[in-house]
Amino acid sequence: MIPEETKHVRRNESEFSKGALERSERTDDRAYRSVDRYLRSHSVTDYVDGWWARKYKQQTQFGRIMDPFADKTLVCGTFIYFAAIPELHDLFTCDCALGKIPFGLATWMVVAIIMRELFVTMLRSMIESSGGDFSAKWIGKWKTGLQCVDLPIGFLILVLLERGIEVPCFIKLAFILLLYVVVYLTLYSGWVYIRAAINMHKNKTNA
Repeated sequence: MIPEETKHVRRNESEFSKGALERSERTDDRAYRSVDRYLRSHSVTDYVDGWWARKYKQQTQFGRIMDPFADKTLVCGTFIYFAAIPELHDLFTCDCALGKIPFGLATWMVVAIIMRELFVTMLRSMIESSGGDFSAKWIGKWKTGLQCVDLPIGFLILVLLERGIEVPCFIKLAFILLLYVVVYLTLYSGWVYIRAAINMHKNKTNA
């Protein structure tokens, strides 16, 4: 079926992206551009397989588990890679009484995103294994969609820096603002999933 086939494609995309990130230590921007293209193709196939499964009622337990897993593998892997790049931590600098405070990707943001993704994955596995339906909710889809917009902007910044081009202020600002929105939606959607899991447990207990 088409949705299951696209999930295999997206797992291959995740593996390709991780390999490209490892090669990006070379002093050229080809690996950055390759990962950027695969991030965008991941976003498209994510939308297509979800739409196809819902339209033709081909949703399966395997798909409900593997679809978010493919998203988390690519997104979390990329954020971990970004966390190791000093240039993304110091996109803006604010002078104040406490000294110079950098603004950019903070380590706590990456930790918060990964903790949420792992916890929701654990909840999904427990509920699906017990026969429940823990499909992704729209707030989670918006979160993933914005992540797939913000991450390519991060790669654009890295490409410009690699070429020795000054990054325009509006690109830096877009990356940071989207990053804060992504972190907020990540934490809020995590709470939505936790409430849903609690309600499902209560209903199952009362049944």
